[in-house]
Amino acid sequence: MNVSLVNLNNLSENELNEFIFKFLSLSKSDVDEDNKEELYKLIIEKLFEINQSHKRKYSFSNSFKQINNRLKKNSIIEGLFDLITFFESIEEYETCALIKKIKDNLLMDL
Repeated sequence: MNVSLVNLNNLSENELNEFIFKFLSLSKSDVDEDNKEELYKLIIEKLFEINQSHKRKYSFSNSFKQINNRLKKNSIIEGLFDLITFFESIEEYETCALIKKIKDNLLMDL
Protein backbone atom coordinates (compact mmCIF):
# COMPACT_ATOMS: atom_id res chain seq x y z
CA MET A 1 0.00 0.00 0.00
CA ASN A 2 1.34 3.42 -0.96
CA VAL A 3 1.45 6.26 1.51
CA SER A 4 -1.24 8.82 0.85
CA LEU A 5 -0.30 12.44 0.28
CA VAL A 6 -3.41 13.52 2.15
CA ASN A 7 -4.57 12.09 5.45
CA LEU A 8 -8.33 12.51 5.16
CA ASN A 9 -8.71 12.14 8.91
CA ASN A 10 -6.83 15.42 9.44
CA LEU A 11 -9.03 17.49 7.13
CA SER A 12 -11.67 19.86 8.45
CA GLU A 13 -15.27 19.21 7.45
CA ASN A 14 -15.13 21.81 4.66
CA GLU A 15 -11.76 20.58 3.41
CA LEU A 16 -13.08 17.01 3.31
CA ASN A 17 -16.16 18.12 1.35
CA GLU A 18 -13.95 19.95 -1.14
CA PHE A 19 -11.65 16.93 -1.45
CA ILE A 20 -14.57 14.59 -2.14
CA PHE A 21 -16.05 16.96 -4.72
CA LYS A 22 -12.66 17.38 -6.42
CA PHE A 23 -12.16 13.60 -6.47
CA LEU A 24 -15.63 12.98 -7.89
CA SER A 25 -15.24 15.66 -10.55
CA LEU A 26 -11.93 14.13 -11.65
CA SER A 27 -12.94 10.48 -11.41
CA LYS A 28 -13.72 10.41 -15.14
CA SER A 29 -9.99 10.88 -15.69
CA ASP A 30 -7.96 7.76 -16.12
CA VAL A 31 -7.57 6.47 -12.60
CA ASP A 32 -4.95 3.75 -12.36
CA GLU A 33 -6.93 0.51 -12.15
CA ASP A 34 -4.64 -0.78 -9.40
CA ASN A 35 -5.55 2.17 -7.18
CA LYS A 36 -9.18 2.63 -8.20
CA GLU A 37 -10.67 0.20 -5.69
CA GLU A 38 -8.61 1.60 -2.82
CA LEU A 39 -9.50 5.19 -3.73
CA TYR A 40 -13.19 4.42 -4.16
CA LYS A 41 -13.36 2.58 -0.84
CA LEU A 42 -11.62 5.48 0.90
CA ILE A 43 -14.12 7.96 -0.55
CA ILE A 44 -17.11 5.77 0.31
CA GLU A 45 -15.86 5.41 3.89
CA LYS A 46 -15.93 9.20 4.20
CA LEU A 47 -19.36 9.39 2.55
CA PHE A 48 -20.68 6.87 5.10
CA GLU A 49 -19.29 9.08 7.89
CA ILE A 50 -20.98 12.14 6.40
CA ASN A 51 -24.25 10.24 6.10
CA GLN A 52 -24.23 9.44 9.83
CA SER A 53 -24.69 13.08 10.85
CA HIS A 54 -27.44 15.50 9.84
CA LYS A 55 -25.03 18.39 10.42
CA ARG A 56 -22.41 16.89 8.10
CA LYS A 57 -25.00 16.05 5.43
CA TYR A 58 -26.21 19.65 5.58
CA SER A 59 -22.63 20.93 5.33
CA PHE A 60 -21.92 18.60 2.38
CA SER A 61 -25.06 19.75 0.57
CA ASN A 62 -24.27 23.41 1.28
CA SER A 63 -20.74 22.98 -0.05
CA PHE A 64 -22.23 21.57 -3.25
CA LYS A 65 -24.69 24.46 -3.54
CA GLN A 66 -21.83 26.95 -3.26
CA ILE A 67 -20.10 25.59 -6.36
CA ASN A 68 -20.85 28.13 -9.07
CA ASN A 69 -19.54 26.17 -12.04
CA ARG A 70 -22.35 24.03 -13.44
CA LEU A 71 -19.89 21.85 -15.38
CA LYS A 72 -18.08 21.01 -12.13
CA LYS A 73 -21.41 20.10 -10.50
CA ASN A 74 -22.23 17.85 -13.46
CA SER A 75 -18.80 16.22 -13.19
CA ILE A 76 -19.43 15.52 -9.50
CA ILE A 77 -22.76 13.85 -10.31
CA GLU A 78 -21.03 11.81 -13.05
CA GLY A 79 -18.42 10.79 -10.48
CA LEU A 80 -21.20 9.51 -8.23
CA PHE A 81 -22.57 7.47 -11.15
CA ASP A 82 -19.07 6.02 -11.63
CA LEU A 83 -18.99 5.06 -7.94
CA ILE A 84 -22.39 3.38 -8.23
CA THR A 85 -21.22 1.43 -11.29
CA PHE A 86 -18.04 0.35 -9.54
CA PHE A 87 -19.77 -0.84 -6.36
CA GLU A 88 -22.48 -2.63 -8.39
CA SER A 89 -19.73 -4.52 -10.20
CA ILE A 90 -18.38 -5.83 -6.90
CA GLU A 91 -21.93 -6.43 -5.61
CA GLU A 92 -21.86 -3.99 -2.68
CA TYR A 93 -25.50 -2.99 -3.00
CA GLU A 94 -25.81 -1.25 0.39
CA THR A 95 -23.02 1.07 -0.71
CA CYS A 96 -24.81 1.68 -4.02
CA ALA A 97 -27.97 2.63 -2.14
CA LEU A 98 -26.06 5.18 -0.04
CA ILE A 99 -24.39 6.72 -3.09
CA LYS A 100 -27.75 6.90 -4.90
CA LYS A 101 -29.29 8.66 -1.90
CA ILE A 102 -26.44 11.19 -1.81
CA LYS A 103 -26.66 11.67 -5.59
CA ASP A 104 -30.41 12.25 -5.42
CA ASN A 105 -29.99 14.82 -2.64
CA LEU A 106 -27.33 16.68 -4.63
CA LEU A 107 -29.46 16.56 -7.78
CA MET A 108 -32.22 18.36 -5.89
CA ASP A 109 -29.68 21.12 -5.19
CA LEU A 110 -28.55 21.28 -8.82
